[in-house]
Amino acid sequence: MWQDAPGSPFASCMSGVSVAMLEFSLDAGPPFEWNRRIDKEVISSGQAATRIAAVSAEVARYFSEYHPGLQGHSFTSSYLSRARSGKDLDKPRFEKMMVLKLSLMCLRDPLYRNWPHEKCCEAVETSIKFADSVKEALMIRRPSSGAADISFVSARHNRTVELAGAYGEELIRQVGENSHGLAEAKLALLHELDGNNDDARYWAGRAFAVDETYRPSSTREELFLRAHQYAREYVRSNKPDIALLYLESAASVGDGEAAFQCAIMSDSQGHQQEALRWYNRAAELGHRDGRLRAERLSLSGGEAEASDQ
Repeated sequence: MWQDAPGSPFASCMSGVSVAMLEFSLDAGPPFEWNRRIDKEVISSGQAATRIAAVSAEVARYFSEYHPGLQGHSFTSSYLSRARSGKDLDKPRFEKMMVLKLSLMCLRDPLYRNWPHEKCCEAVETSIKFADSVKEALMIRRPSSGAADISFVSARHNRTVELAGAYGEELIRQVGENSHGLAEAKLALLHELDGNNDDARYWAGRAFAVDETYRPSSTREELFLRAHQYAREYVRSNKPDIALLYLESAASVGDGEAAFQCAIMSDSQGHQQEALRWYNRAAELGHRDGRLRAERLSLSGGEAEASDQ
């Protein structure tokens, strides 16, 4: 199913310099009950923080028709991280908690724009109940007694789960089971694409210490090549969601080929609106085939579908 654009270079190009390993620092997890409730909601969804944040603006706009106060209350992955950890955030906005709950519901069902009016109203009511539960928990100003139930005990673990969800936890488990450096290299790549240089250096150092073939990438092109390498691996293993995690991460920092592959995967699954968005993104990044595919999809009805929804 993977399609390489003409002339796309996918040769291995893994060169660089050694990075010193950093000490693994521990953290006790969410300090208050309201943090714990937000954190539990995100973890149980299995969604990465970056993906949740990415859809929050569109979700806030769409559901502002049913609850006008939601307009403009999207959030970043950094805000979500602070809401989950309690660091540098005294209390969350009620509307943002509504948008968080709605975003998680919409990620479970990407066709939410086709929901009937009654279901949309029910979703808003559900989001209000969640925001109310967080508001009630703000009255409990002591460390959460449920903190020990959280499945992670380290700051790096926390950030990895925020970034990659259940897949991030799986990679960390693989590290503990002696992954021979591969899991560490994948963690390093995901964090570097996300701009978290500290964690990227840490995992790159661990990967290199296990196997010197996992040298840190020295250029952005090398990062993109690795992202495509791992994405193809998961496509072959019939794990498209994980493949998309790598591709979307690379596309977010300027990889037009990654955006093009995201579009192809969405197109093959019949998600024309999503495919059109990625084709246009690929075109913005200078991908010639992305522009051609976007025009072709628009002419065949993709544009009409987008406007109908």
